[in-house]
Amino acid sequence: MPRGRHCEIDHLISRELGGADDVDNLWPEPYGTSPWNAKRKDRLENRCITKLCVTHTFTLSAARAAIVHDWRKAYRTYFGRPP
Repeated sequence: MPRGRHCEIDHLISRELGGADDVDNLWPEPYGTSPWNAKRKDRLENRCITKLCVTHTFTLSAARAAIVHDWRKAYRTYFGRPP
């Protein structure tokens, strides 16, 4: 966690997946000790990008949907429950 900060303003849909720098696509995402934090969402975003661009096993709409509808559910699908 960056010193003195407890959250970051994150894109719900990352720029890599075509997310806009728009207030409707931005939200405060906690660093903290919660299992559902910024680092875990970043890990999921990277997995979606890999499935879209490297292995070609995801469409862009599927990658976006995995994050938008409930990114925690998508995280559990690919990585299991966080510790």
